[in-house]
Amino acid sequence: MLKNEVNKLILAFHFFQAAFTLLLTYEVTIYYNHMSNISNTLFMGKVLIQYKSLKSTNLEAQRLLAAGPLIEGTTIVASLQTEGKGQRGNTWHSPADTNLLSSFILLPKFLLPRQQFMLNIITSLAMVDLLESLSISNVHIKWPNDIYIGKLKVAGMLIQNNISAQAIQSSIIGIGLNVNQKKFDPKLPNPTSLKLHLGYDLDLISVLKQLCYFLEKRYLQLKNDSNHTALLQQYTERLYRLGKVATYLVEGKPVPGIIEGIDPIGKLVLRMDDGTRVFDFQEVKFLG
Repeated sequence: MLKNEVNKLILAFHFFQAAFTLLLTYEVTIYYNHMSNISNTLFMGKVLIQYKSLKSTNLEAQRLLAAGPLIEGTTIVASLQTEGKGQRGNTWHSPADTNLLSSFILLPKFLLPRQQFMLNIITSLAMVDLLESLSISNVHIKWPNDIYIGKLKVAGMLIQNNISAQAIQSSIIGIGLNVNQKKFDPKLPNPTSLKLHLGYDLDLISVLKQLCYFLEKRYLQLKNDSNHTALLQQYTERLYRLGKVATYLVEGKPVPGIIEGIDPIGKLVLRMDDGTRVFDFQEVKFLG
């Protein structure tokens, strides 16, 4: 018991040390434990750091991790991102105070490096859980890390892992969710938002609270399920275009293929005219 109390004091010291530095350099609001608006979780969002503006929540998470130990579940949100990033170097644009721009810090040392795609899986499933809790149907996961409602993109994620030879030391789970945005850049191919589907504005903190709940639930499921069979099955069942003939860009050429699932390390499995092949993130592109 005494050891646990000492550990709590040490974590609190590190938190307030980091908080003091942040307050000196940023316009930021910091919540800790009982002060946090996130009251429905064990640890996710219990340390909640809210910024008016950031280049990127993931970049700030990287900076905080480099500065010293952080409590698992530390959550960073920004009203505005000026240099938000997505996969493949894409930029994530969002008006201020409109969408959920967030990063979550996890310490999944129980995962081997080859299991890192499991973090994509639980994050994707947590997003599906969130949308379905809002009575939104026809939700799919577009491999590797976009969330679709029908054929429209509502969210994306960028997961960055710090990996040693033996385990994943820390992970930054970056999530951008279109919440109250009504108009989008016409150059974007297929964006949508929760408001466009539900017809009303949502409170961003309430959405964050639910996301924390579902992300923690899926993370604990991952931690307690050594073979990950249920998670893999649920992820596969939600894949966008699963079992349907569609066109993909492979080696610079459009080719037909059928998604059959993913392999054990998260590569996409496509059945094509010349047989079944697996593809990494940069090796295949969805068309149409």
